[in-house]
Amino acid sequence: MTDANRFGMASPNIAIALYGKDKASIGSVNVSELEVTAETNEGVNVSELEVTAETNEGGATAARSRRVGYATSSAGKAVYEIPDEKVHDLETTLGRLHSDVIPTPTPAATLTPAVSSKASPAASSTPAAR
Repeated sequence: MTDANRFGMASPNIAIALYGKDKASIGSVNVSELEVTAETNEGVNVSELEVTAETNEGGATAARSRRVGYATSSAGKAVYEIPDEKVHDLETTLGRLHSDVIPTPTPAATLTPAVSSKASPAASSTPAAR
């Protein structure tokens, strides 16, 4: 990746550090989401951005935008385009995992002396019933 800002990687939405069983770092994944705007001219196909041309009266050009997700890995320099819905799914999953890992504080237990309500067994002069 030559330009981190172009894909939102200078300040990604999500940064994930990956660790192995021995707790040694094995890599990282960064995910960002951007709004891409493209101007279209009548008759020009901009299929790589999935933008359809909208013309005003008189054939003026119109700008269309969409949300796009990008992902990179420490394993290489490639930048992957991913659907923006997947970015939101990943954010939701990470939020749930984070809340599962961080324990919620519980009130501290207070110690009170234990008092037994049972009477101690006393020697009885009557034999036990059989």
